Amino acid sequence: MTAKYKYKTLRERVTVNTVSAAGITLFGVGLSAIFNPLAIGVAGVYAGYKVGQGGLMSVPSYRKWRLNRMIQKGYAEKLPETHEINHMAQEISAKMGRKKAPEIYTIDHRVVASIALPAGLRWLSKFDFMRNTLEEKAMPKVFGALPGANTILTTEQALNN
Repeated sequence: MTAKYKYKTLRERVTVNTVSAAGITLFGVGLSAIFNPLAIGVAGVYAGYKVGQGGLMSVPSYRKWRLNRMIQKGYAEKLPETHEINHMAQEISAKMGRKKAPEIYTIDHRVVASIALPAGLRWLSKFDFMRNTLEEKAMPKVFGALPGANTILTTEQALNN
């Protein structure tokens, strides 16, 4: 049994299309009403977490814990006392009247990726093309300090430069 084609007038076709468009629009608005607040809430919680984490860096015990964690995972390594950069840091600290020179640590590409890449894209640092880009562009420029920790973080490439 074959169905007969029923000719629809322009008015009928416009009605069907209008109802379809209205239905899709209402469905989209409904999804938007559910997921937009959810997405905003998730983004707000994540932003609050990151702000809180940044604020925690002012707590000495948390700062020390983060640094020790980087060292344990092999992401950071303390420069030997005999390194010429340490001697320079001691001289500069003495000229500034500071009692103790900062400790200097070299960090690897994973730490630089966590600083240089947005949170959602840090997984890209596992790929060779991104690692090469980080090593060419970011690694030679990394030279930073942990706030209030008397600690300097840098890379081998930045030290060589």
